Amino acid sequence: MQKRREKEMLKLIKNFTKKEWILALICLVLVVTQVWLELKMPDYMSEITKLVQTEGSQMKDILVNGGYMLTCALGSLVAAVITGYITSRISSNFSKTIRKKLFNKVEDLAMQEVKQFSTSSLITRTTNDITQIEMLIAMGLQLLIKAPITAIWAITKILNKSWQWSAITAVAVAILMTTIAIIMVIVLPRFKKVQKLIDKLNGVTRENLTGIRVVRAFNAEQYQEEKFDKEVIDEGLLQVQLLNDKYHKDTEFPIFHFLYREREFNNSEEKYLGWERKRGLLIQFNEYILKHSKNKFKINTINQDILPKIKYVITLDADTELPLNTAFELVGAMAHILNKPELDVNKNIVKKGHALLQPRVGVNLNDSNKNVFTKIFAGAGGIDNYTNAISDVYQDNFDEGIFTGKGIYDLEIFSKVLTNEIPENTVLSHDLLEGCYLRCGLASDIIFLDGYPAKYLSFMNRLSRWIRGDWQIKKWLKSKLNTLSKFKILDNLRRSLIEISVIILLIWNLLFLNKNKTLSLISLGIIIYPFILEFFSKIFSIREGEKKQKTFNPQIDGIKGTIYRAIITLGCLPYKAYVSSKAIFKTLYRLMISHKNMLEWTTSEEAEKQTRTDLKTYYDTMFVNVIFGIITIYVSCLYFNLFTLILGLLWIITPYIMCKISEINEEKQIEISEDDKKYLKDIAQKTWQFFKDYITEENNYLMPDNYQEDRRNILVNRTSSTNIGLSLLAVISSYDMGFEKNEDIINLLEKIINTVYELPKWNGHLFNWYNVKTKKPLYPKYVSTVDSGNLIGYLYTTKSFLEENIEFDKEKISNMIEKINYIIEQTNFKVLYNNEQRVFSIGFNVEENKLTDSYYDLLASEARQASFVAIAKKDISPKHWGNLSRTLTVLKKYKGLVSWSGTAFEYLMPNINMKRYKGSLLDESSKFAIMNQLEYSQKVGIPWGMSEAAFNLKDLQGNYQYKAFGIPWLGLKRGLEDDIVISSYGTILAISDVPNEVVQNLKILEKEGMKGKYGFYESIDYTPERLEKGKKSEPVKTYMAHHQALILLSLNNYFNNQIFQKRFSQNAEIEAVNILLQERMPETFIITKENKQKPEKIKYKDYENYSVRQYNKIDNRIIRGNLIGNEKYTIAINQNGEGVSKFGDNYINRYKRTADYPQGIFICVKDVKNNEIEYMTGNKNCNKYVINFAPDKSQFEKEKNQLKSRLSIITDANEPVEIRRVELENLSQEEKILEVVCYFEPVLSRKEQDYAHQAFNNLFLEYEYDDVNDTMVVKRRKRGKNEQNLYLIAKLQTDIEKIGETEYEISKEKFIGRNNLDIPEAIRNSIPLSKKIGLTTEGIVALKNTIKILPESKGYIDFLISVEYEKEMAEKNINKYSITENVTKEFEIVRAKTDAELRYLEMKGRNIDIYQTIASYIIFDTPFHKKIKNKSCQYNQCDLWKYGISGDLPIITITIKYLNDVYVIKEVLKMYEYLRTKNLKTELVIIDEENIVMKII
Repeated sequence: MQKRREKEMLKLIKNFTKKEWILALICLVLVVTQVWLELKMPDYMSEITKLVQTEGSQMKDILVNGGYMLTCALGSLVAAVITGYITSRISSNFSKTIRKKLFNKVEDLAMQEVKQFSTSSLITRTTNDITQIEMLIAMGLQLLIKAPITAIWAITKILNKSWQWSAITAVAVAILMTTIAIIMVIVLPRFKKVQKLIDKLNGVTRENLTGIRVVRAFNAEQYQEEKFDKEVIDEGLLQVQLLNDKYHKDTEFPIFHFLYREREFNNSEEKYLGWERKRGLLIQFNEYILKHSKNKFKINTINQDILPKIKYVITLDADTELPLNTAFELVGAMAHILNKPELDVNKNIVKKGHALLQPRVGVNLNDSNKNVFTKIFAGAGGIDNYTNAISDVYQDNFDEGIFTGKGIYDLEIFSKVLTNEIPENTVLSHDLLEGCYLRCGLASDIIFLDGYPAKYLSFMNRLSRWIRGDWQIKKWLKSKLNTLSKFKILDNLRRSLIEISVIILLIWNLLFLNKNKTLSLISLGIIIYPFILEFFSKIFSIREGEKKQKTFNPQIDGIKGTIYRAIITLGCLPYKAYVSSKAIFKTLYRLMISHKNMLEWTTSEEAEKQTRTDLKTYYDTMFVNVIFGIITIYVSCLYFNLFTLILGLLWIITPYIMCKISEINEEKQIEISEDDKKYLKDIAQKTWQFFKDYITEENNYLMPDNYQEDRRNILVNRTSSTNIGLSLLAVISSYDMGFEKNEDIINLLEKIINTVYELPKWNGHLFNWYNVKTKKPLYPKYVSTVDSGNLIGYLYTTKSFLEENIEFDKEKISNMIEKINYIIEQTNFKVLYNNEQRVFSIGFNVEENKLTDSYYDLLASEARQASFVAIAKKDISPKHWGNLSRTLTVLKKYKGLVSWSGTAFEYLMPNINMKRYKGSLLDESSKFAIMNQLEYSQKVGIPWGMSEAAFNLKDLQGNYQYKAFGIPWLGLKRGLEDDIVISSYGTILAISDVPNEVVQNLKILEKEGMKGKYGFYESIDYTPERLEKGKKSEPVKTYMAHHQALILLSLNNYFNNQIFQKRFSQNAEIEAVNILLQERMPETFIITKENKQKPEKIKYKDYENYSVRQYNKIDNRIIRGNLIGNEKYTIAINQNGEGVSKFGDNYINRYKRTADYPQGIFICVKDVKNNEIEYMTGNKNCNKYVINFAPDKSQFEKEKNQLKSRLSIITDANEPVEIRRVELENLSQEEKILEVVCYFEPVLSRKEQDYAHQAFNNLFLEYEYDDVNDTMVVKRRKRGKNEQNLYLIAKLQTDIEKIGETEYEISKEKFIGRNNLDIPEAIRNSIPLSKKIGLTTEGIVALKNTIKILPESKGYIDFLISVEYEKEMAEKNINKYSITENVTKEFEIVRAKTDAELRYLEMKGRNIDIYQTIASYIIFDTPFHKKIKNKSCQYNQCDLWKYGISGDLPIITITIKYLNDVYVIKEVLKMYEYLRTKNLKTELVIIDEENIVMKII
């Protein structure tokens, strides 16, 4: 029997394969090695004992032997582990082979043979028996081989020592053998009995298992369906329905869909989960979208029958934000011809182009500022408007990137390449593989924002998952992927081994320090060398003038961040090595042995929630750090090594450090005392009373603009869209702060909204001003961009408030929300946007039907909210936001945006609604503005809060005037230092940032008389020029509605934790664009204006920019002239009244400075009674004659024959309109009958065309007279395809009594007479003008009015000329001035605009005089010209060309000989700039005689 069993065992051994025999041999060698190492250790122990007992022994020798002994122990351990692994492989493979053969044998048995065995017996044979054999082989290869070898080797060593030890050993062996024999005799029979019991147990178990399916069928649901499934599905379907109701309009196929997968039982994971997790979801989704498979989802709203063809799919993680327009940019990049994917037919992978694109991934700004840990390791969060793209080694050098799970892929290529390519239950991190198969590209100019773990332990959990995923795909190193893809995989594996390798090197170094003292530095250098490179890179990359700036939200970046990261990385080294090795061994075990839990995965969100941040948890988890730290300190004490001591201490305290820096920074509001809170609430209560008193039925529930105490009519019955929007939030604030009841608030809101709904609008916009009594818009009708933006923003916030209270009265509130949605939807911001400049105009003039030619182009602007909501509504592109200027300035090493006026309004007002992300550009700039307010007020010695406000200056009706007041060094606007006006609301806007300083400042203002009936007055004026003698300040006792609302809203935000910002962001449209507010402050920049002006008490500063050149007589020996105009239209006139008007480059009237007769636009007055003819220009026989040439107008005053006249000439401030007003005063006691004639020769062409052939040029002019509008119309027909028709309209009007109708003449011959160079015959002889229109080769525009001016009375005559390429525009411009008040007003507007221009150009009046004189010599004929005009020219024009001078324009030449003369160049350049603003084109040549250089401008 025994022999038969031995034969059967030998038969079993024959089933070993060749590979298994080799492994068994390796196992034998390892066992022998293990035995040798174990038996070697007593030798070293003996040696150590001797050294200890021997006097004079060195500690070094003891440690060396101890090190050898420890090495033997570690070597034995490694050999044992490898032996165990090999024996496991041999035994498991062997049992697999035997089990398979046994199963096949059983299948081949005949029925008669089967009956000899019970089912349970067969089960035992295939399970328990084979398991016993497997254990026998595993134990045999380890213990049964190791034990005899150890015994024999040990006995041999003992025999060599002494006979006593040999005898003792022999007795011990004899006792041991006897004991084993006894045990075998007792155990073997019982073992047979156990086998039979196992057979019976298998039989019973089999019967139970037969019915388990029925049991499982009833219990499986609780695993396949979680409790939250129904809730998630219902909410998902509801949200999809709401979204489609809102956005799905025209197409058959809905926009939004919801899919929910069925869970399947996964044997490998031993749990229910979605098939193959995310990878499986993508495959199932792709196949369904491509119609390759039927629906495999539990819930799927996508109807395959009407599904359109889908080309691309964008995949995101749950915590990934998709910035605006990113999807379009990704699709555009994928569709680019160079990115079109090409497949390798043989390998079925993408070989060219890209089937997948990965954008650049940044970190959410909030996540990057959660705590110290994220500040150190997450990097700069948010978006960066200064960085368009980044460099990437793979993309730059190989045109490939690395896919991290967020990007866009080609649907068909993805399906074709990856379906069934990756085996089931094998890959967790599939992103890298997908990127390799599909040849992922990196779109570095497109950015996604991702989350970042706030806790170190959750970060390490994520890292562990990544390492497991990387090692799971190691077998693809032997796949069909290209070499670069394999390198990417290998590089990931390499990175996971770095910390492990460093720890091994450090251990080796600690054991054998005497042999290699530099090894520790080398090993640690492996870890910190990237930080060393980064450190030196940051030092050497600092540019000249660049300085590191501070931030209000402290950042850990730059060199400091590099040092912190290096220290922490070094401190976490043992733990990170432990995590990496654990992840690697776990993965290898699962890959090679268990084949279980390959898809084990925890979401980042769950990991973050489950991770605790208490100190005990960190020390329990990072115990490896403590162990290594203690060992390192011990070794450092032995060798007195300070570096090792510091390293050990660092490792021990690192868990404490990581715990502390992982603590979340809770945003806490700055607290103030209870008394201060009561003080602020009292202000809020009184401020609300202002709105409560005037949002009434009498005012149609429209809040009047302002209330002024010291004015006859204390209330102004007008309101703006900003006032309306803020009044809505003021009403809501009264409820939030407990002043009013919910019911009253809802009813009042309803009435306001109904009124707004009914107001007349333009393209959905409310007009700038309405009469609150009549609800009609005020004239001129105007739409303000900033006001419209404010209203829509406040309506969004109001809507969120109503949704919060929907249950109060569902029907009423739903109706209100519907009206708000309609107003928002109808308000079209496109009409206020300049597409060329990509910025908003200040507004739209409805009367003139055009945008105002001024723009909001700064980010730090009150129009910020308008830009934001316009983008949210998708009226304009998000690119507009990036086009807003981000000019920065610096104070005390802090930096922030500059604004136009440097006001608190520009920085802080939009923050009422718009979120301020901590550390963002706008957050830092807001805090910077507050710091500047405090700094400026401290230096000047007054309270703070400078902003736009009413000030201590009243108009004729007693109304306070209003303008912007700001910090001079914050504003681009000039002249800010001239005024100091402090507003109460400008202080309270900062309540959330510096509440204590705000309260203190308010109390100071109260002492200065700033508190009244409705809280705080508008402002207090400290400007000396506007104060009564002896006074230091003057309160402006008015309440501006929008400023009072800002006070109330700011206080509500403070007491209720920024409640308006939260409500505003609750709207889906707003939340979608909040990412724009995450723009971060740039880390470093070049400082251009570091030195700020020193504030001082304001004194009136006369810029002397308005200068009048006055002449009392004409002196033809010199040239005197004046050049005025706007960008479109210019008038040049000399002291004789001659000159030319220009529309662009087109001459309006004929003018040639060398002409033999006067040329220009002339106005002549003839006294019919005495036949005295007097031109409005020229001093012939005058009692008085004065010429006034100013920057904005030309004026001629004269007095003759008791008739006083003043001719004033200007152009419209912006349009091509010329206005010549003649003011007449009859000084006599008799009435005068006067014939007033205005005339000129029209050209309407470039001067070159007229000079070339005057008669031919005249043929293109057509004349007509408009009897309805009493205007002469001259049209120049276009001569070529590239030209346009040009229209001139002239009109003569008067407020003096007119005799008869206006007469006109177009024939020069009839009007002037043949060969007449003196006064026209029609004027001299009082010949009635023909009033006929026909063909003429020599045309003229002559208009005549006969007027009667009473004794000692005044009146005026206006001669108007309008020129445009479109007749309708010319008519519109001329009709505007049919209202004579508009002419008067325009003189004021032009003066104001001229002042502003000269201030902007920084030009003094005396400079303007010089520039005008030079311009006159360029334009008009001079005595110098007359002297040389008959002399022959020494050079031709073409001789100038070699110097880069065309010679087509007048040339201004300046010669510089010495460096000290550079100031002259600066002055000439200023003049050059000024002349260009007046459309006088010249060529400027600068000759440097010292260096013989010519500069041409």
